[in-house]
Amino acid sequence: MIRTLETGEQRVFHHPEVQLEEYVYNLKGFFKQHQIEVPVNGIIVFPFNNARINYEDGLFPVLMARELTSFLQQRPMKTKTIDCQYISALLVQHNKPYERFPLSRYYGIEVDAIQTGVICPKCEFGQMHWLKMNWTCSSCHYTSKKAHLSALQDYGMLINKKITNAQAQHFLQLNNRHTIKRMLMASCYRESELKRSRDYQIFL
Repeated sequence: MIRTLETGEQRVFHHPEVQLEEYVYNLKGFFKQHQIEVPVNGIIVFPFNNARINYEDGLFPVLMARELTSFLQQRPMKTKTIDCQYISALLVQHNKPYERFPLSRYYGIEVDAIQTGVICPKCEFGQMHWLKMNWTCSSCHYTSKKAHLSALQDYGMLINKKITNAQAQHFLQLNNRHTIKRMLMASCYRESELKRSRDYQIFL
C-alpha cells in the first residue's frame, strides 16, 4: 500500500488487511462462543483527507475519513434488534490488558537458553565484569556504573518482572549479594514493605 500526500511525499507500508482479518475472525469467534448473532464487517479507514491511497482490491473496503459517513448510510439496515448495551458490557467484562511479557513464554523460549551477564552498551559485544565499583568491558574496556540496568530490563522482558537477589546474582553473573542488593534497591522496588520480602519489581 502506498500513501501519497499533497506534498508528493510517499510512504510504502504493509496493508492493514491482514491485521483486520484477524480482528474480524476473533470477534466472530467471541460472539459465537457467547451465542450472540451479530454480523461483523471490517472497514479500513484512514484519517487523512488530503492524501491518495493506492492499494490492490482485497477483502475489506478502504476509505478516507470523509467517506465513512456516506458509506455507512448506504449500508442496508438490519431488521433484527441487537442488544448493544449487553454486548458492550460483555466486551468490557472480558477486556484484559495486553501482556506481552515475559517474551520467553510468549515465544516459547527456554529460560536456560537465554544468555546471562551484562553486555557492554558501547561495543554491544563484550561481557562486562564488576571491578572496583564499575562495570568493565572485557573487549573494549569501556567502564560504566549503570550497565546492569539494561540487563535487568532484559530479565524483566524476557523472564519475569519479579526478581530476587539470588536470581539477579545469577543473571548479572555477580556473586556478591550486598552489591546486588544495592543495585536492586536503587533500580527496582520491593513487592512488600516487610523486611523478609525477597522479591523486587523491575520497572519496564
